[in-house]
Amino acid sequence: MNKFSQLGLGSYIRLVSSTTLLAVGGLIFVYANWLQIKAEVAQVLIEQAWQQTISTPSEQHKPWSWADFWPVAKLQLGKKSPVYVLSSASGQSLAFGPGHMLESSSIGASGQVMIAGHKDSHFSFLQSAQLSDEITLTDRLGKVHTYEITTMEIMDSSRNQLRLADRDELVLITCYPFNTLEMNGPKRLVVSASRIEKMRYDKS
Repeated sequence: MNKFSQLGLGSYIRLVSSTTLLAVGGLIFVYANWLQIKAEVAQVLIEQAWQQTISTPSEQHKPWSWADFWPVAKLQLGKKSPVYVLSSASGQSLAFGPGHMLESSSIGASGQVMIAGHKDSHFSFLQSAQLSDEITLTDRLGKVHTYEITTMEIMDSSRNQLRLADRDELVLITCYPFNTLEMNGPKRLVVSASRIEKMRYDKS
């Protein structure tokens, strides 16, 4: 007696359909977790590259050999977990961390330093930022620059362009609003923080 006779054609089709759905579901689960694993491994490699940068600041330490970016600073809002700022704000580098906008002042230099990041990952902490919060920015020499948030502005990038200003401040930029499925909308949250004098060094 063949398989069709034992199960019936309808039962056999249901069995095959169920097996196929389970297989597809399993593949989706593995793929989603693989992306998460890759993201976590990338952060470990970036942190290691940052430690190398602190040890030998005169060299560029890429997190992996084919990366076209490297860490240039460590950024922290209050007591939240720090994030590592990458050397570029290109689309590729922003997938792995916030990026320094090269048209702005260099990290650690006086002037306006601008850093961009994604709202749903490395800059998600900005949704809890408030006026007068302190932000620290550690440069490759281990010098910690401290800033205090002075303004938080929602800007429509389709109507207005953020221009460089002659001020000694840190500007953090991310998409807005948070916690939505909208991608690449025109609104931006622009957090500006003025430098305050709190000199210290951090080699971690």
